[in-house]
Amino acid sequence: MCLVFFMDADGVLVMVQSANARNGAVSGSWSPLMDWPIMAIHSIVMQDGRVLTFGTDIEGAQGATMYHAIYDPLTGEHQLLDHHTHTPTDIFCSAALIIPGSDRILMAGGDARPLGYTNGPVNDSNIFYGGMGHMMSDPSGDMSTPRWYPSQVSLNDGRILVIGGTGSTDGVPEIYTPGMGWHRLEGAADADMIQRSGGDVYGSDVVTTYYPRIFTHTDGSVFYFANGLGPNGTHDLVRLDPGGAGSVTIIGQLPFVPDWEAPTVMYQPDKVLVHDYANGLWTIDMTGAAPVITRVAELESSRSWSNMTVMADGRILINGGSSTGFTEQGAVLTALVWDPETNQLTEVGDEAHARLYHSSSVLLVDGTILSSGGGASTLSEHDYLDAQIYRPDYLFNADGSVAERPILSAATDRVSHDGQFEISVGDPSSISKITFVKSGAATHSFNMETRVLTLDYTVRPDGKIVVEMPGVGAGATPGSWMLFVWDKNGTPSIAEMIAVDPIYANGEALDANSLLLNGALETAIDPVQSGYTDFLFGWTIEGDTVTVLGRDQVPYDLPGEGAVALDANDGTLNQRIDTRAGQIYRLELDLGTLSAGSRTAFEVLWNGDVVARVAAPATGSERLAVTMTGTGNADKLTLRSRGEAVVVDAVTLVATDTAIAAKPFAAIPSVDLLPNFDKVIQADGSGRPSFGTRLDDRHVGTAGDDVFASSRGNDRYEGGAGGYDQVDFSGSPADYTFTRNADGSVTVKSMIEGTDRLVDIDGIWFQGSQTWSWLADLAGPVPTQPVTVDPTPVDPVPGVNVIRASAAGGYIEGTAGSDHFIGGAGNDTFRGGAGDDRMEGGEGYNQSDYDGNASDYVVLRAADDSVTVRDKATGATDTLIDIDGLWFGGEAKWYAVGDLALPAPTQPVPVDPTPVDPVPGVNVIRASAAGGYIEGTAGNDHFIGGAGNDTFRGGAGDDRMEGGEGYNQSDYDGNASDYVVLRAADDSVTVRDKATGATDTLIDIDGLWFGGEAKWYAVGDLATAAPGGGVADPAPVVIRASEAGGYLVGTDGDDHFISAGGNNSFYGGTGDDRYEGGAAYDQVDYDGRIADYDFQRSEDGRVIVTSETYGTDTLVDIDGLWFRGEAAWYAIDDAVSQDLTSPAPDVMPDHVH
Repeated sequence: MCLVFFMDADGVLVMVQSANARNGAVSGSWSPLMDWPIMAIHSIVMQDGRVLTFGTDIEGAQGATMYHAIYDPLTGEHQLLDHHTHTPTDIFCSAALIIPGSDRILMAGGDARPLGYTNGPVNDSNIFYGGMGHMMSDPSGDMSTPRWYPSQVSLNDGRILVIGGTGSTDGVPEIYTPGMGWHRLEGAADADMIQRSGGDVYGSDVVTTYYPRIFTHTDGSVFYFANGLGPNGTHDLVRLDPGGAGSVTIIGQLPFVPDWEAPTVMYQPDKVLVHDYANGLWTIDMTGAAPVITRVAELESSRSWSNMTVMADGRILINGGSSTGFTEQGAVLTALVWDPETNQLTEVGDEAHARLYHSSSVLLVDGTILSSGGGASTLSEHDYLDAQIYRPDYLFNADGSVAERPILSAATDRVSHDGQFEISVGDPSSISKITFVKSGAATHSFNMETRVLTLDYTVRPDGKIVVEMPGVGAGATPGSWMLFVWDKNGTPSIAEMIAVDPIYANGEALDANSLLLNGALETAIDPVQSGYTDFLFGWTIEGDTVTVLGRDQVPYDLPGEGAVALDANDGTLNQRIDTRAGQIYRLELDLGTLSAGSRTAFEVLWNGDVVARVAAPATGSERLAVTMTGTGNADKLTLRSRGEAVVVDAVTLVATDTAIAAKPFAAIPSVDLLPNFDKVIQADGSGRPSFGTRLDDRHVGTAGDDVFASSRGNDRYEGGAGGYDQVDFSGSPADYTFTRNADGSVTVKSMIEGTDRLVDIDGIWFQGSQTWSWLADLAGPVPTQPVTVDPTPVDPVPGVNVIRASAAGGYIEGTAGSDHFIGGAGNDTFRGGAGDDRMEGGEGYNQSDYDGNASDYVVLRAADDSVTVRDKATGATDTLIDIDGLWFGGEAKWYAVGDLALPAPTQPVPVDPTPVDPVPGVNVIRASAAGGYIEGTAGNDHFIGGAGNDTFRGGAGDDRMEGGEGYNQSDYDGNASDYVVLRAADDSVTVRDKATGATDTLIDIDGLWFGGEAKWYAVGDLATAAPGGGVADPAPVVIRASEAGGYLVGTDGDDHFISAGGNNSFYGGTGDDRYEGGAAYDQVDYDGRIADYDFQRSEDGRVIVTSETYGTDTLVDIDGLWFRGEAAWYAIDDAVSQDLTSPAPDVMPDHVH
């Protein structure tokens, strides 16, 4: 072996090896170590070519508290993102995969640490928006099964299948459809995927469901194997059919013992390379009628926790691992390359240090391989917050110098199957081949997505290269791929990232520049077989029924194979789009109706605001165009029907430089229309259940007591004017969502039973849980009555339109100016416009309707009990009096006013402004005995509370607020983060405005309200001990758990932990701490060993824990103790009695994985 040194293009001195290399060239080199912001337990190459890594906090400790690191291999730039405030999910040891056709990453499952169950499963589903770097809970909902250590794979149509993971108690996999969420494949339950232990050759137990090795087959099925013995005592190779309810078939037994510590990768379509539990390398070839499993090589030693990465040319890099499991004693530093063409293994140099458990490796767009991470477990000896990059031999000339690379330019970054696309290179005649490598998603020695294809191409006379895109049957599954062009010297270009679109029925995309997923509104999935009756890939359906139509169901020609009908009563179709702030976007779509002469208005909404309302054409279809401006966030596009069913198709959204002038809104038809039903079923008023069909039924009640039995289909249940009316559903409450509509009806959605509309229904019976509920408790109260409006102005005010409701009440719309609505004795629903409106509800139930979401508004309650609603975007402010409910059309959700506005003070406040003990320059304001809401001046105020409940609001000065008896609160503008809140030695609290420096002193104040975030805090939750001052005994820091529970960490001083009823784990550190548990499970974590502490139980049941090092703690209602120094758990009673023989068997320790 000879070493060659040279300077690369960046001026970095590189050492390469020249032994055992391909084509006589050097065998590649490892870069110097580089720091990494977190431990890269998970690595994913995103659609833009950057690498997303996550898995630990910034110190490399277990618990992916929503930190992500993004690395750009072409610039070397790092970006650390902190999302720990966005969702409660700890995504440590989850499964992450790019949603095909998008730049978004689906993160399924994770660790229940925030809920108090460290190393337990959760059913959370989160979305990472790659273009924006945002993280949020999946709006389409969570999985049905909690999962930790699951595996995901994208199917041939672009959906995603998840399988396994701890928490899987029935072995049922689930399928994710973008915009629709998850559904279970009940027919594909597999006993091997049920959480249990299966013995391996080391004599220990391994959970068979840990990251099952799962792969998509070119025929559309999935094949996989578990990492342990199933209940039948064999290591099965299983085929899963994802169609319909799903099914599984055992297609063979593995002739080796698989191991979740050993790497696995699909290197070509239907071909997998597997490292067994020992030192054997095997291939599984699924290209024929039966699997062919072959032992292809034997390593010098086993390589537990090593990684396999498909390189740009199709060879596989094997790096990292140890012959002694988790320990570095047997660490293997020398990397290997396996060539599937020659079946040869080649050594290609040593890494700087071990890459073992929790390491990962992925191919980058420049053809190099990123190797990073390792650690974050008490079984690991080191935590590696660093990475190295392997530069393969194909990047070098035979003399060790850096090879000149072809320059590639692709005409598109999005392609469909079975088509063609163009690329350009500097010298087309020098091109020897084109490879297509699927983007990696690697964790725990398993890359869930990657494989390589070689693409056919032709060179045109003009020098352009036309690339033939293979079909999904050739292995080009939907998702993100790297396109490499190779010259005749065997050197690749830097890859272009290409998104392969999901499969739709018409097999084509509308516009390569469109930002929409499935703008063609096509589906290749049978809605009945999939369990959905309203279903559309890439879109979210809200409101009433949205129906997927075929060509034969539409009375005019379609550009594709299908379209969508937005049914009456506000059926909506939604999709979120990553936009650039200030960029204009042009929306175009085909708009039509199902029947001639229909009275239909169609609306386009952007982030909840109506930007266009047009009358649908009476016959045929028309092309509608409208422009909107991006905000730089995940903007929400909504398409909505207001009347009879409207047909939408061929939707595109592209960036443009030209805005379209807004047109006046069309009127909303005043019609009472119902969707077409297959059968109308009349109840008999006897109270006995009436049954429908599996089709779309309309159930009509009587004046008596009616009971309707639900069934499949999109049904309507009308209870009638009298009697008690009930709908019986087959499942449990968690299987359904209930949404109150503006007209008072309720939409009920279920994955199995479809979407139903309930009118004049009183109660619901759930057969699955044998429970009953009032419908109002599930969906909120009935908001409105039929509409009759008396528009005659009363007591006119200049510039204000006064609109008085009739005695019957109803739905009342205002103008674009400032309106004054006056309600009557009936139930009124007001809808204002862009002005500053005043809405007075009067008697009955009264509601105000708004566009957008509740988060788009600031809702505050004034001292006189009126409520102001301010639009954050426009500043328009409405004043609400005697209004009970609010409806937000953007999220189709109802709120009680009291749920959004600060509760009203006890009663209006008379204030005695007479100064008492006046101080020069200070205004003394004393509250009355009744208490109330008290505002100060712009100067320095001294508020003095009385026996009542007082709420103080100061101004810009330095104020002193003394609460007195009762509940006392101080109100502030802005957010809590705008202030510094400190507790002094005398227990007073100072609140300093960071921007102005104004400082208030609070005495006997219980709560703080911050109007900017519309949020209340207990003073103890924000106040920390002031630094310095020589105070001997500062007040303990009060740390309150949420109702959901979680993992709570204290300070270095004295802490007071208080449970709110959930499952909690507390860690106080040093100081004299007090821990108060609750009704659920509560645990305290300690440093050191149990022998370092003394335990005494007092007569009142408290446990006093004393340590010379860590202080003296008081424990109340605590169930268990965890000692980090010995990684052991003890029941509290065992610790007190010193019966320390064994930890509890049903508690999973903190250190495991």
